[in-house]
Amino acid sequence: MPVPRKPAHPLRLAGAAALAGAAIAGEIGWLHMRWVRATYGVLCGDAPFAHCAACPTALALLAAGLALLSLAALGANTTGAQA
Repeated sequence: MPVPRKPAHPLRLAGAAALAGAAIAGEIGWLHMRWVRATYGVLCGDAPFAHCAACPTALALLAAGLALLSLAALGANTTGAQA
């Protein structure tokens, strides 16, 4: 009889989703920077061009994903008890 698999820890799933979101936001930010450079000859953030939200979002999602995966690796769960 096969041994039933233990379901993935919710924090592990959330961390993986955040890392995937960081990769997508990073790609969007990179493409936007290339477009601004090709169109206007300056990088995002140079006056008078403000930064778009993609780069800060990518960094925030990367940090959140790493934090969530760290918590999942430590065995923490939403109730605070050890898994």
